[in-house]
Amino acid sequence: MSGQMLKHVCVLYFILALWNPAISLAIRPKPRAKLGMFLGQPLGSLTTAQLEKILGPGEEELGGHPKSGRYWKLRNGATLSTDAFYPKGSSLVIYNIWLQGKGTISSGFTPSEAKRLGFLSLLHWDASLRDVEHLLRKAVESCKGVRLVTASSVIRLTLPARAAYNLDAVEMDFDFSAGALSRIRWVVDVPEPGVRKGALAVVGHRWQGVCNALQLVSMLVAA
Repeated sequence: MSGQMLKHVCVLYFILALWNPAISLAIRPKPRAKLGMFLGQPLGSLTTAQLEKILGPGEEELGGHPKSGRYWKLRNGATLSTDAFYPKGSSLVIYNIWLQGKGTISSGFTPSEAKRLGFLSLLHWDASLRDVEHLLRKAVESCKGVRLVTASSVIRLTLPARAAYNLDAVEMDFDFSAGALSRIRWVVDVPEPGVRKGALAVVGHRWQGVCNALQLVSMLVAA
């Protein structure tokens, strides 16, 4: 095919794709699993107030800190619990999430909420460890830095640190202690406000080391 003909084909394809976006779906890359998100919100910055805007007010329950715990009874009888700590505005940043129930996970949420569950919408409670592991490996195969470890009664996904969210890591534990999937827990490493993480932390630590060395030299010279 000549260069001029190839150019015409590309222009024609572009026009057709604008006319009917579905035409270009065949060559689009598969979307990555949004592992660092919960209901479309980034973990590490998600607050109790933001989650209550999505799910409605949660019942207050005992958490690790005063008034930090929330509890929701979902549509299919499933339960969702959270705990939060560091303040953000007038709310607290969530660092622990527990979800457990029966039936499909997506049936516990409204259709619009379920669309934001990502690959979790494909899971159902009482699924076997082998089935869940297979789905998870497919979901993370294009995600760099994600670690998946399987034990006798738990599957753990660990997401790498991301400086953009000021976040060390997120762990997702899929609990099979009852013989099938019975609970999912998110553990979010939320640093204290003002503490730098990720690549910024490396630069910060090295700069601090230089400052300490210079201070030591000045003290020795003064002595």
